[in-house]
Amino acid sequence: MPRLRPELALVACLFAVTPAAATWLHCSAAGSDDNGPFGYETTLAGIHDGSPATLTRLQAKLVAYIGKTDASAHGVTAHCAAFEDEALAARHYSRALDAVARKLGWDHTQALEPAAWLGPKDLVESPYEP
Repeated sequence: MPRLRPELALVACLFAVTPAAATWLHCSAAGSDDNGPFGYETTLAGIHDGSPATLTRLQAKLVAYIGKTDASAHGVTAHCAAFEDEALAARHYSRALDAVARKLGWDHTQALEPAAWLGPKDLVESPYEP
């Protein structure tokens, strides 16, 4: 019986489920400027870390980027979501872009490439360009 215990421990380790890190990022931002309300949808990006602290930092980075590129922007808020699956993230991005464009019109909606606002330390890859 003593031989069986290490073998069972090995089998238990092989079947242990550990949560996978979320790596696919999609962010949305909304606010107003001199031309009225606007919406940003970022195309997908592979990121190193999908933790809540990182998502909060990236949301602030996106808001700062919008403020820097549009001096008249105000009331800008952002939300980022991380996904484990690229296809699920792509569907989320597509639906979000469509919803914002329907609500605001295409002239007030912008698809933003992640490389424009994410630093090289954050970005792993960006397979979908606007």
